Amino acid sequence: MCQHLSKVILRIDQVVGFRHTCQVLDSTPPARTRTAVACQYHGCRQAAAMVELLPGPGDHATLMVSGFGATDVAEPLADERLAHRVRSADDDLPGVLYDRDPAWAPYFCPVCERSYCTDHWRGSRCPYGH
Repeated sequence: MCQHLSKVILRIDQVVGFRHTCQVLDSTPPARTRTAVACQYHGCRQAAAMVELLPGPGDHATLMVSGFGATDVAEPLADERLAHRVRSADDDLPGVLYDRDPAWAPYFCPVCERSYCTDHWRGSRCPYGH
């Protein structure tokens, strides 16, 4: 059910500016986790990116980041602590991903400590010139 509602949930998140985490349970642990990271530019209601954690390969999980232009990422995660952080969708998730590998959070400005959608990035600079 959550997969079918993801577009509606994301639209609601865009309106109120929050992030939503959805776990889709299946027979293969760990469960799939999807988090929409909201753009934090004043008044913007778009998502900066979608962060997903998918089961596999093996006992590990795969991190997927999409929705930020052509910079989609798919990386196997052997670090269960990082996988747990993605599943918990803490407010500092974009910073955690960026600190691990900037390519995992291209939507995140480490100076502002905020996430922005593609509409607000100017080349490689955030809306505030960092």
